[in-house]
Amino acid sequence: MTGHTEVREPPLNSAARTTVMTRNTQLKLFSQLGSEPWANGAGRTRLIHSHVEGGRGAKRDVLWRLSLAELAQSAPFSQLPDLDRVFTLASPGPVALIVDDVERSLLLGESAEFRGESTTKVELTTGQRRWALNLMTHRNLCTGTTTVHHFDGQITLNPAEGVVAATILSGYAVDGRGRIVPRLATLILGDLPEYVIGKECLAAISSVRRR
Repeated sequence: MTGHTEVREPPLNSAARTTVMTRNTQLKLFSQLGSEPWANGAGRTRLIHSHVEGGRGAKRDVLWRLSLAELAQSAPFSQLPDLDRVFTLASPGPVALIVDDVERSLLLGESAEFRGESTTKVELTTGQRRWALNLMTHRNLCTGTTTVHHFDGQITLNPAEGVVAATILSGYAVDGRGRIVPRLATLILGDLPEYVIGKECLAAISSVRRR
């Protein structure tokens, strides 16, 4: 799903970017992400963050997981029971996503939601590699959404509203600590709000709420 937000437009060197120090916010650069194979071996993904709950020695549940999937060729997706998925194209399209025999063509910033048990595959119309942002949530524990915002100014990411992460799809941003957040980098929020100033920025905002 996509959306737009109203923003103020201070310059990138404005003091507004240092109004709030968000020491709990993590910056995950694309170049720092490790690559791992899909569960079915048909592709590779780069894990951004996995939120696990449960104490030491207790059962540990993955509440939600955010990653960037490398789409190098047409391929089936792994079937993942008990998970809900939001697939957001993070590269120029089109890319065809086929879920339970229903095909949808996606462009940059467009999303599709589906169950992990669904029979799903991606088809590339050209041989050029693409990237897709994947939010996965444990169906029995929480719900997840990804909304895409285009902004040229300041926005607020508020964890009290369920926001857990923001991934830059195009353009770039500066966070509240003055750090550059380039394309395909992600801010993982802690307990404090994060103020972000974007320059011709397209960002995927991921939110998770407990059931």
